Amino acid sequence: LHTFGDENEDDSELARDSYFYAVSDLQVGGRCKCNGHASKCVKDREGNLVCECKHNTAGPECDRCKPFHYDRPWQRATAREANECVACHCNLHARRCRFNMELYKLSGRRSGGVCLNCRHNTAGRHCHYCKEGYYRDMTKSISHRRACKACDCHPVGAAGKTCNQTTGQCPCKDGVTGITCNRCAKGYQQSRSPIAPCIKIPVASPTSTYSSYEEPSDCESYCKASKGKMKITMKKYCKKDFAVQVHVLKGDKAGEWWKFTVNIISVYKQGGHRIRRGDQLLWVRAKAFAVV
Repeated sequence: LHTFGDENEDDSELARDSYFYAVSDLQVGGRCKCNGHASKCVKDREGNLVCECKHNTAGPECDRCKPFHYDRPWQRATAREANECVACHCNLHARRCRFNMELYKLSGRRSGGVCLNCRHNTAGRHCHYCKEGYYRDMTKSISHRRACKACDCHPVGAAGKTCNQTTGQCPCKDGVTGITCNRCAKGYQQSRSPIAPCIKIPVASPTSTYSSYEEPSDCESYCKASKGKMKITMKKYCKKDFAVQVHVLKGDKAGEWWKFTVNIISVYKQGGHRIRRGDQLLWVRAKAFAVV
């Protein structure tokens, strides 16, 4: 400090201007603003000082939550609470999420994250249930990538494509059964209709029969065999309501019945129901074979 003006007792402006100052080795200190989420600063790629963020925060000043940690809103850290950002709960089925303040308030300020673009056929806010057309595989955890299985409802037998989320049972049409509605129920037979694929098996009405020792008096007038060679006697021909020539394609036993898939070649005699040539289903009681 130079006091050239001290020799002059004059308090004039000229005397005051005679004071000169010199400054050397001046140091200026400072610190980063990190909102309580960092303990030190580091240089970024551009050479700027930025906070080394903790508590799942991000940004030059740790002023926001890092991606996928939006289950609660960002807050400054305090001496008592770190107020760290929390990851969204998506059961490993999503990579992105967003924050919803309304849901956060409804949860008692515990959780507000909403998962986006759930994968592996899951759905819901937390990707916690299977989407439409799929059901839960209870042998696997909900976080497993194959926790949801396709319903695979039969396109004809099922009334829709959506199945029970727990059991996987598809909604079946009348007379159809099976978890995927792929077969006819007991007492029903397959039809060719996509609307009613299974119909009830008709119950045969009792008809008058004759013993081997008697014949109807008007047999000759009632029973007139068609022309052609047939391995059947006139007596048996008259006693039957139907007489057809068939080629058996397939036979399956279903309880007390045998179901035959036959190709009707010729129709020699038919009752009240008209018989068409071609492939048909023929149901015969199993005990009828024991009699024969």
